[in-house]
Amino acid sequence: MACQGEGLEKQTEFEFFQQLQRNPDVLICAGPLTQIGFVTPALTEMTQALVRIGCSQDYLDLYEQEVLDSGHMSLKMCAKHWVHHAKGIGTIAVELNNDTWEQLAYFIFRVTCLTNDWDYKEVLNFVKTIESSKR
Repeated sequence: MACQGEGLEKQTEFEFFQQLQRNPDVLICAGPLTQIGFVTPALTEMTQALVRIGCSQDYLDLYEQEVLDSGHMSLKMCAKHWVHHAKGIGTIAVELNNDTWEQLAYFIFRVTCLTNDWDYKEVLNFVKTIESSKR
């Protein structure tokens, strides 16, 4: 299930926000496809964190992968999935006081923003606004 759908090309933060507002509670693809590289230990930590929040052990196999060399691999997902995973991993990291997962969540979020030429503070503020409106 590689990310697919409308609007997966390069977008501004505002265009991404508009897509997110259409279906904020449904994890359908939105935002540009973004490829992030990981060293093997980080990918292992990401898998463990995702399993902890309810994903299957082979969950990441659903996404487009590229083995770069024996110690590096990249995954390609839409920006909405990356932001969703960063948020989930960050939340469980804080609950469990796991600094490694907290750093991993921050890395995923920042690289997603940098890759798409987005101001991470704008994206962070928007996500916080969405969350506070649900309460």
